[in-house]
Amino acid sequence: MLPWGNKLKKLLKKQGFTLVELIIVIAIIAVLAVSAFMMLTKWLGKSRDSRRLSDLGTIKKALEIAYSDTDNQVNQYPDATNSGAILDP
Repeated sequence: MLPWGNKLKKLLKKQGFTLVELIIVIAIIAVLAVSAFMMLTKWLGKSRDSRRLSDLGTIKKALEIAYSDTDNQVNQYPDATNSGAILDP
């Protein structure tokens, strides 16, 4: 028999994983999952911030249009009884 034959037989007889190996694999997967979750929350925060900036730009444009439509008079509101006519403040 070959000198490494006994070692090869022992390696072939060994089946499954030890508890330590399984715990290490679970720990590595947990670390990867936590880092992926942290990156996801960071990306979601950035997308939320860019959406808010876009919304603020839209509101700014709407206010500028409303301001120019009322001849630069901010305190005028449409009258509900007079089919949208502008009331004097």
